Amino acid sequence: MRLVAASALILLATPALASAQDNPAPPTAEAKPAKEKKICKLEEAGSTSRMRKRVCRTVKEWDESREDAANGSDLQRVRSR
Repeated sequence: MRLVAASALILLATPALASAQDNPAPPTAEAKPAKEKKICKLEEAGSTSRMRKRVCRTVKEWDESREDAANGSDLQRVRSR
């Protein structure tokens, strides 16, 4: 009699356990954002060296670098006058 009751409880509990495993918990707000893809370019290391240096940055960082270089070159033109 106990064996039948235990078997019945196991059979009744099995679908409840299976449905809990089928529905994973929703992702939390603490999920890490996807990493931005980096772009690597070869740049000259200096004016006296033929060596080239590999520099890797995100698209945003390359844009900022390009803007900084443009602003710096404008300042040099103004100073040279």
